[in-house]
Amino acid sequence: LHLFQTWDCNLEQNAWLSICDANLAVPATYPTTDKATLGRGKNCNITEKTKSALKKWWDEAVTQDLSANPQYNPATIKNFGRMASGEVKGFACTYNTCGGNGDTELLCAYSAKVNDNDPLYSPTNTDTEICNTCQNKCFSYLCKDAYTPGKEYVYILLYY
Repeated sequence: LHLFQTWDCNLEQNAWLSICDANLAVPATYPTTDKATLGRGKNCNITEKTKSALKKWWDEAVTQDLSANPQYNPATIKNFGRMASGEVKGFACTYNTCGGNGDTELLCAYSAKVNDNDPLYSPTNTDTEICNTCQNKCFSYLCKDAYTPGKEYVYILLYY
């Protein structure tokens, strides 16, 4: 099963809040990527740095043969596995500038946890097989299922 993922503003808010404050962790039901340091200052091209970080995570796929048995192994494909999991229907990425060093960090959060050695998706041999496995719509060879945004939040108490 290959799923189309929906942007989830609630996941984005959770990720954004937790980037700079370890006490505001994203709820455990929403796994995250590793934080990626994008750089600092006016000379930081955020678009290029973000593309580079996403490519690095995507390139984890070449460390493991996923053609016949695509299983999640956090030691080799932690970030890629979370991006590619068929169980994930919602996601969000965000960045924030943290701390005194001024580094901008990127973090992505996903709507479903992938357990070690679980299958990421069902391998198929043809494009037709991909769409035949979809319960609802098929869009660019990705299943598009209904998605309800995350309901768990990181709460912040403001004191005045």
